[in-house]
Amino acid sequence: MSYTLVQHSAFVAKHDHRFARAVELRSIGGSRTVERVRRAGGIVIQSYADAADLEFLVNYPPGVSGMIPACRGRFAKEKVEWQRIYLPVKAEWDWVAERQSERRLGGSR
Repeated sequence: MSYTLVQHSAFVAKHDHRFARAVELRSIGGSRTVERVRRAGGIVIQSYADAADLEFLVNYPPGVSGMIPACRGRFAKEKVEWQRIYLPVKAEWDWVAERQSERRLGGSR
């Protein structure tokens, strides 16, 4: 199983504008879906724990206070089912690369 980030369902389904700049974790299966996410520019993560950590980091980046999420990236036109794929900013890609490097080197997590 792999994971990615998509536009939050509270915005997509309920049109709650407090979640317009929010993401949520989404499991993705099947090579076609994984490739569609990658082609769109989204992140594919193998670890649920890493994906959950990234979800929080993206929703509440440094400088954001309060409970309303404020992701810095944007959303692709492409979707996983009915939710638009999240396109991360460079700092988020760097975080993923660092976490993957730690895993390859046998670090914690």
